[in-house]
Amino acid sequence: MKRLRPLMFALVMFLLPSVVAAADLGMLRVSLLEGEVLFSNEDTGDWVPASVNMPLREGDRLWVPERGRLEIMSHDGSSLRLDERSSLEVLTVQQNSVQFYLNEGYIYMNFTGGSGSVVQLDTPATSVRTYERSTFIVEVQSDADTRIAVFKGSVYAESRSGRTRVAGGKALRVEGDNTYANLTPLPPVDAWERWNRDRDSKVYDRRYSSRYLPEELESYSFDFDDNGKWIFSSEYGYVWTPTAHVPAGWAPYRNGRWIRAGSDYVWVGYEPWGWVPYHYGRWASIGSYGWCWVPPARGSVLWGPGYVGWVHESSYVAWVPLAPGEVYYGYGDYGPNSINIGISFNFGNVRPRYRNAFVRNGYTAVHHDNFIRGRHVDLQIRDNPFSREHAIFGRPQVSPERMVSRPVVRETAPFRQPPQPIRDVRVKELKSVRPFVREQNRSVFKPEIAPKTMPVKIIKEKATLDPLRSEDLIRSRAIRSRETIQRPGTDEIKGSGKPFIRQQPQVKQRPSAPLIERKAPVEKQSGVDETKGSVKPVTKQPAPVRQLPAPADRKSSVGKQIEQKTEKPSPQDSEKREKGGSSPERAR
Repeated sequence: MKRLRPLMFALVMFLLPSVVAAADLGMLRVSLLEGEVLFSNEDTGDWVPASVNMPLREGDRLWVPERGRLEIMSHDGSSLRLDERSSLEVLTVQQNSVQFYLNEGYIYMNFTGGSGSVVQLDTPATSVRTYERSTFIVEVQSDADTRIAVFKGSVYAESRSGRTRVAGGKALRVEGDNTYANLTPLPPVDAWERWNRDRDSKVYDRRYSSRYLPEELESYSFDFDDNGKWIFSSEYGYVWTPTAHVPAGWAPYRNGRWIRAGSDYVWVGYEPWGWVPYHYGRWASIGSYGWCWVPPARGSVLWGPGYVGWVHESSYVAWVPLAPGEVYYGYGDYGPNSINIGISFNFGNVRPRYRNAFVRNGYTAVHHDNFIRGRHVDLQIRDNPFSREHAIFGRPQVSPERMVSRPVVRETAPFRQPPQPIRDVRVKELKSVRPFVREQNRSVFKPEIAPKTMPVKIIKEKATLDPLRSEDLIRSRAIRSRETIQRPGTDEIKGSGKPFIRQQPQVKQRPSAPLIERKAPVEKQSGVDETKGSVKPVTKQPAPVRQLPAPADRKSSVGKQIEQKTEKPSPQDSEKREKGGSSPERAR
């Protein structure tokens, strides 16, 4: 027994990294992209385009250029969204807690809470932590000023001068290293907050699919509601079949690519719904419905890098989606229907038989060189690779090129790269100066002591909107984001290849007022001066010409305007106009 202890300890230490890595990769994913978003880590070595359904782990960095937006969703249903010109670093990822660093930009956080869950969001001047269900916004300006607006729940904001609690309905502003902060009511609703509210209602209000999903996956119900339908199968019960983004000849694990993340290959599906069906459960081909996803049983919900069966030779690599009940051979612990082949496992005479490999259009194959370089080009093979006698089961043991770490193989325009101060940020240095602190009674800036109280100046007036976040600016940005983004040097809309020159926006000129037919005024004995609200005699005199109303985006603060009647011009005035002169009414 004593001899077995060292062996068991070595075995546990060998398995622990793979298990931790698997849990890490399944915690966070990119759930929404608008425009082009860039990310970087040690594997990519540079800033490359991100993709929807891309897993995130510690050390990943994200940059949202102009006209872009990003949503990150946690496995518990919490969501974090970034607006344009925002930089985010993922510092800590644990089972129920995460830590981010916002160097510059705008974050909207909807934290669903949970027993023992913590979210820590650090900025250059502050550290924000929340332990309960809450919704809030954090903004960091280029001068490191931090603004925190809490809509629901509460957060604890800490700076080097102390810590304070910010409850729902309040906004806190910390100006750099000032010794005190300003606490105000919430500012008026802007387009960024309104967009997030609309997104929340879509993500969290629709729960039709939750009745068919295990409890651990109910937070992903909106993906299934929007992109497919549930049908009943006599063999598997209720299963889900996709109806959106399914072209002819489609099969699971085909529209996307394998990326190298840590020590394993992870599937990144390009379909908007391609997170849960590719990392949980199994697939089956059912009659006229075609491919259907079979949810995992309750209590056995485990994230996996991609539940497929592998086979390869020197010239190709092929995979097929696993059917219900089939064993997954992977590098880690993925539940009772899996075998960890990282422990010197050798298939030997074991030749798994995958049912879906013999379904029409079931397997996917690519050339061996394309696989290690990260290019997904389907390869047509005469006979079934899973039936070949010399085929080797399991994924290939190769040293992939750096290109495999990119979720999208596409070049990025230089003007979309983050500015140099963002590129110079080092994640390891950030983690050393901003440790993750779970306990409420400990300080982030000095973890060895309890935080002192932050001096707060209470202001009763509402905080004003940031001029850079005005409604007009955000509205125009939203219109531009719907247009096709052109790259320098090409006219991509027309496909003509003509040089594209970015023109300066033209200032709209206010049109001149049209001539208005004037009617004879009605004589009144008395009236109301509605502008001032007082009653006084009204004399017979011509009223000024009605001015053209302001553009639609400028709202009047007076309210309902009163249309006044004007006096018919005299013959002398008409004679002056014919000679090129100006009448008294126009002069006015």
